[in-house]
Amino acid sequence: MNDTLQALAASMGVNQMAQAANLIGRAVLVPGDSIRPAQFEDVMGFGLPRPADKVTVDILDAGGSVVRSLDLGAREEGVNVLAWDGLTGSGEAAPDGQYSFTVNALQGGQPVGSTVLHLGLVNSVSQNSQGVQMNLAGNESVSYADIRQIF
Repeated sequence: MNDTLQALAASMGVNQMAQAANLIGRAVLVPGDSIRPAQFEDVMGFGLPRPADKVTVDILDAGGSVVRSLDLGAREEGVNVLAWDGLTGSGEAAPDGQYSFTVNALQGGQPVGSTVLHLGLVNSVSQNSQGVQMNLAGNESVSYADIRQIF
Protein backbone atom coordinates (compact mmCIF):
# COMPACT_ATOMS: atom_id res chain seq x y z
CA MET A 1 0.00 0.00 0.00
CA ASN A 2 2.89 2.36 0.82
CA ASP A 3 4.43 1.73 -2.62
CA THR A 4 1.09 2.46 -4.27
CA LEU A 5 0.76 5.78 -2.44
CA GLN A 6 4.30 6.79 -3.40
CA ALA A 7 3.62 5.93 -7.04
CA LEU A 8 0.40 7.94 -6.97
CA ALA A 9 2.18 10.95 -5.43
CA ALA A 10 4.93 10.76 -8.06
CA SER A 11 2.34 10.59 -10.84
CA MET A 12 0.54 13.65 -9.46
CA GLY A 13 3.83 15.58 -9.38
CA VAL A 14 4.54 14.72 -13.02
CA ASN A 15 1.02 15.78 -14.07
CA GLN A 16 1.28 19.05 -12.14
CA MET A 17 4.69 19.73 -13.70
CA ALA A 18 3.24 19.21 -17.19
CA GLN A 19 0.35 21.58 -16.43
CA ALA A 20 2.74 24.16 -15.00
CA ALA A 21 4.95 23.99 -18.11
CA ASN A 22 2.02 25.36 -20.12
CA LEU A 23 2.35 28.58 -18.11
CA ILE A 24 5.87 29.41 -19.32
CA GLY A 25 5.71 32.84 -20.95
CA ARG A 26 2.41 33.68 -19.24
CA ALA A 27 1.81 36.18 -16.45
CA VAL A 28 0.45 34.97 -13.11
CA LEU A 29 -0.93 36.79 -10.09
CA VAL A 30 0.78 35.52 -6.93
CA PRO A 31 1.27 36.73 -3.33
CA GLY A 32 3.62 39.71 -3.17
CA ASP A 33 3.58 43.50 -2.92
CA SER A 34 6.02 44.64 -5.62
CA ILE A 35 4.98 46.76 -8.59
CA ARG A 36 6.72 48.77 -11.30
CA PRO A 37 5.14 51.48 -13.46
CA ALA A 38 5.79 49.68 -16.74
CA GLN A 39 3.90 47.49 -19.17
CA PHE A 40 2.53 44.30 -17.55
CA GLU A 41 4.20 45.20 -14.26
CA ASP A 42 1.59 47.78 -13.33
CA VAL A 43 -1.00 45.12 -12.58
CA MET A 44 -1.65 44.27 -8.97
CA GLY A 45 -4.35 42.56 -7.03
CA PHE A 46 -5.59 41.59 -3.66
CA GLY A 47 -7.71 38.86 -2.16
CA LEU A 48 -10.52 39.59 0.27
CA PRO A 49 -12.03 36.88 2.50
CA ARG A 50 -15.31 38.83 2.60
CA PRO A 51 -16.76 41.95 0.91
CA ALA A 52 -15.50 45.39 1.92
CA ASP A 53 -17.43 48.65 1.62
CA LYS A 54 -14.25 50.77 1.44
CA VAL A 55 -10.95 49.76 -0.11
CA THR A 56 -7.90 51.95 -0.64
CA VAL A 57 -4.55 51.01 -2.17
CA ASP A 58 -1.41 52.95 -1.30
CA ILE A 59 1.53 52.88 -3.72
CA LEU A 60 4.82 53.25 -1.83
CA ASP A 61 8.28 54.17 -3.11
CA ALA A 62 11.42 52.29 -2.08
CA GLY A 63 11.70 54.50 1.04
CA GLY A 64 8.15 53.64 2.16
CA SER A 65 6.63 57.04 1.34
CA VAL A 66 3.15 57.09 -0.20
CA VAL A 67 3.40 58.06 -3.87
CA ARG A 68 -0.30 57.71 -4.61
CA SER A 69 -3.49 56.52 -2.92
CA LEU A 70 -6.23 54.88 -4.97
CA ASP A 71 -9.78 54.88 -3.59
CA LEU A 72 -11.49 51.78 -4.98
CA GLY A 73 -14.80 52.06 -3.12
CA ALA A 74 -16.60 48.80 -2.37
CA ARG A 75 -15.16 45.47 -3.51
CA GLU A 76 -16.43 41.90 -3.46
CA GLU A 77 -14.75 38.97 -1.75
CA GLY A 78 -12.23 37.00 -3.76
CA VAL A 79 -9.48 38.19 -6.09
CA ASN A 80 -9.69 41.82 -7.22
CA VAL A 81 -7.37 43.08 -9.97
CA LEU A 82 -6.39 46.65 -10.85
CA ALA A 83 -3.67 48.51 -12.72
CA TRP A 84 -1.66 51.53 -11.67
CA ASP A 85 -1.26 54.14 -14.40
CA GLY A 86 2.22 55.01 -13.11
CA LEU A 87 1.23 58.48 -11.97
CA THR A 88 1.91 60.08 -8.60
CA GLY A 89 -0.78 61.77 -6.51
CA SER A 90 0.07 65.08 -8.23
CA GLY A 91 -0.50 63.57 -11.69
CA GLU A 92 3.18 63.36 -12.70
CA ALA A 93 4.79 60.19 -14.00
CA ALA A 94 6.49 58.25 -11.24
CA PRO A 95 10.19 57.65 -11.92
CA ASP A 96 11.15 54.14 -13.00
CA GLY A 97 11.99 52.02 -10.00
CA GLN A 98 10.71 49.45 -7.56
CA TYR A 99 7.49 50.23 -5.72
CA SER A 100 5.29 48.32 -3.32
CA PHE A 101 1.66 48.61 -2.34
CA THR A 102 -0.61 48.05 0.61
CA VAL A 103 -4.34 47.42 0.74
CA ASN A 104 -6.62 48.82 3.42
CA ALA A 105 -10.12 47.34 3.45
CA LEU A 106 -13.02 48.14 5.78
CA GLN A 107 -16.50 46.70 6.22
CA GLY A 108 -18.76 48.69 8.52
CA GLY A 109 -15.71 50.50 9.90
CA GLN A 110 -14.01 47.22 10.83
CA PRO A 111 -10.80 46.08 9.10
CA VAL A 112 -11.02 43.28 6.57
CA GLY A 113 -7.84 41.27 6.13
CA SER A 114 -6.43 41.09 2.63
CA THR A 115 -3.72 39.29 0.71
CA VAL A 116 -1.67 41.47 -1.66
CA LEU A 117 -0.93 39.96 -5.06
CA HIS A 118 1.49 41.01 -7.78
CA LEU A 119 2.05 40.00 -11.36
CA GLY A 120 4.97 37.81 -12.35
CA LEU A 121 6.10 36.40 -15.69
CA VAL A 122 6.74 32.64 -15.64
CA ASN A 123 10.22 31.94 -17.06
CA SER A 124 10.51 28.27 -16.14
CA VAL A 125 9.15 25.51 -13.95
CA SER A 126 11.02 23.25 -11.53
CA GLN A 127 10.25 20.66 -8.91
CA ASN A 128 11.84 20.28 -5.51
CA SER A 129 10.95 18.87 -2.08
CA GLN A 130 8.26 21.58 -1.76
CA GLY A 131 6.57 20.51 -5.00
CA VAL A 132 6.22 22.27 -8.35
CA GLN A 133 7.74 25.76 -8.37
CA MET A 134 7.14 28.57 -10.86
CA ASN A 135 10.36 30.49 -11.54
CA LEU A 136 9.37 34.07 -12.29
CA ALA A 137 11.27 36.97 -13.83
CA GLY A 138 13.43 38.73 -11.24
CA ASN A 139 14.65 35.49 -9.61
CA GLU A 140 11.39 34.96 -7.73
CA SER A 141 10.14 31.45 -7.14
CA VAL A 142 6.60 30.63 -6.01
CA SER A 143 4.67 27.45 -5.49
CA TYR A 144 2.32 26.32 -8.25
CA ALA A 145 -0.40 26.33 -5.57
CA ASP A 146 0.19 30.07 -4.93
CA ILE A 147 -1.17 31.11 -8.34
CA ARG A 148 -4.37 33.14 -7.90
CA GLN A 149 -4.97 34.15 -11.52
CA ILE A 150 -3.40 33.54 -14.94
CA PHE A 151 -3.19 36.18 -17.67
